[in-house]
Amino acid sequence: MPKELLIKGGHVVTVDPDLGDLPAGDVLVADGLIVAIGPDLEPTTTAAEVIEAAGRLVIPGMVDTHRHVWQGAIGGYTPQITGAGYGPAVLTGISLKHCPEDVYAGTLWGALQALGAGITTIADWAHNDQSPAHADADLRGLRDSGIRGYFLYGGPGPATDDPNPPHPADARRMRDQYFASGTYGRLRMGMALRGPCFTSAERNAEDFAFARDLGLPISVHVGMAGTAGAVTTLQRYRLLGADVNYVHGNMLADREFDLIAETQGTVTITPSTDMLMQFGTFPATGPALSRGIVSGFGIDTICSAGNDLFSEMRLALARVRRLRRRHGPRSGSRRR
Repeated sequence: MPKELLIKGGHVVTVDPDLGDLPAGDVLVADGLIVAIGPDLEPTTTAAEVIEAAGRLVIPGMVDTHRHVWQGAIGGYTPQITGAGYGPAVLTGISLKHCPEDVYAGTLWGALQALGAGITTIADWAHNDQSPAHADADLRGLRDSGIRGYFLYGGPGPATDDPNPPHPADARRMRDQYFASGTYGRLRMGMALRGPCFTSAERNAEDFAFARDLGLPISVHVGMAGTAGAVTTLQRYRLLGADVNYVHGNMLADREFDLIAETQGTVTITPSTDMLMQFGTFPATGPALSRGIVSGFGIDTICSAGNDLFSEMRLALARVRRLRRRHGPRSGSRRR
């Protein structure tokens, strides 16, 4: 990047209530930092790069709150596979053929794809961490890309005959080695837990206790078709909290959304994957936002979906509009 960059004449979305939006504004960047936003800015050096942005949006980098970044190298591998087919094709299929070097390459490529789509912050749900070497490779791919975000340590961990194995204990080593100060470059660490949908309730409670002992935020999949009752199970074991991000949420009941709101949890909505994999066609957008739940969008399985968060936003809006026309104004409530 040049030492000074001036973006001129674009419609600047500042996300700053004191500045507001500037229909014809400039952004001045020096040494990688935004130093000024306003009309009619001028570069301070003749060596500055000037980008004419008239007729274009100038926005902050977007945030993808749920993506399996290691899948960058297998984009398009499962374009027409439902959730039932995804497991054997990917989770117990091609993923197990990945050595650490493959995970590094896929994660680096996947993170660069995100950056190319304007996504500068990402939550990497790293669920191909078969060994400490795989986990290290995943983190190295993120770090080398320069992207910001969370490395969410997932499984499956070492091979075992246990149908409900514990979350990889290596997460403690990784936190201590890389995240002892809380950050590793532009990255932070969290835990990608299977949740009560994909392990026993007792094991899930142990996994939650492990994550909280490490002081790490938690991300779990809930509310997909065929996985009813996840949030109420978490409530029964007193596991709900503001440190939990709930991914998907299409089929959550009203009371479950209420519980998430009451405990200040957050939600991630993944419209393309939800429709493709038949997790539920009614996005959680309305029920979450009507309760004041902080929500984000995610691409999820980039071996099946694309890389563009604008497409996810458009699809969510289109589905809500279509379903409202067909079923009435259900966006703020579930009829069950």
